[in-house]
Amino acid sequence: MIEVAELTKRYGSTVALGGVGFSVPPGSVTGLLGPNGAGKTTIVKILLGLVRQDTGRALIHGERYRDLTAPLRTVGALLEAGCAHRGRTARRHLRWLARSNRIPLSRIDAVLEQVGLPDRAARARISAFSLGMTQRLGLAAALLGDPDVLVLDEPVNGLDAEGIIWLRSFLRRQADQGRTVLVSSHLMTEVARTADRLVVIGGGRVLADLPTDELIERYARPGVRVTARDPARLAAVLRGAGWEVRPLPDGALSVTGATAGQVGDLAGRHRIVLESLGGTSGSLEDAYLDLVARADNPPPPASPPSSAPATPRPSTATLPPSSAVTPRKDSR
Repeated sequence: MIEVAELTKRYGSTVALGGVGFSVPPGSVTGLLGPNGAGKTTIVKILLGLVRQDTGRALIHGERYRDLTAPLRTVGALLEAGCAHRGRTARRHLRWLARSNRIPLSRIDAVLEQVGLPDRAARARISAFSLGMTQRLGLAAALLGDPDVLVLDEPVNGLDAEGIIWLRSFLRRQADQGRTVLVSSHLMTEVARTADRLVVIGGGRVLADLPTDELIERYARPGVRVTARDPARLAAVLRGAGWEVRPLPDGALSVTGATAGQVGDLAGRHRIVLESLGGTSGSLEDAYLDLVARADNPPPPASPPSSAPATPRPSTATLPPSSAVTPRKDSR
């Protein structure tokens, strides 16, 4: 069990964390999600005792990391996979960790097999490793003490497509075996395929803490996917109508804020030939952008009730003409 409560951290005038709190239960994968600079790594480093917070607490099984009697047997962490001594072999690196933490050397072969590092690679110097192999070695080190808590920061970095698919099933197996798994990442779509729950961080604050499906359902905006013979003209017409338009890699347009019927009607009025048109459900990226937009543009605080005596309301004959108030559009 991981418990984070009211964490604050400042670096000079910069607020890295502004009262962050969430929990990670055992038997599940929790994604700590946000862009670079959101505060994710600061949270992980505080959790692992590498950075001291200003206020708040970060506990593992109710204890601070530095108070754990057998840290490597309790918490397996992947923070910077490239920190291993480049002149050592993978096997010697794991042997050093095992001996310094009183872990049986038999665990070395077990974790190397578990992360898919063959014996030939394990006997090679780490300096010859690819980034993906270095990540696998970092995972092997995290598993060495057979911990029941895993804290992984950007574990997908450097993995090829096969490695990413392997990592998904690996994380799922760890959770299914009852482990507490916290994965920090900026790769939103990848995290959504793995995590049971998402904690979305932005600007050092928790923007959302919900099950993955519920977060997408609550915050993602449905839209339209459309293809046309003249996509550039269609995009200009749709933007002119006030809708958000984003080109997709396959040449289609993603339209947010409109229905398929509205897009079809507008294209017909401008005599733009459509090739396909259909509604889409919201994505995790849509949900995240909406959360960030809300955080960047919070509603104004309600005005406090006035203590001044009420003035008589003028008659309708003396009222000035009302001016239309148009809500400010979010340019994002």
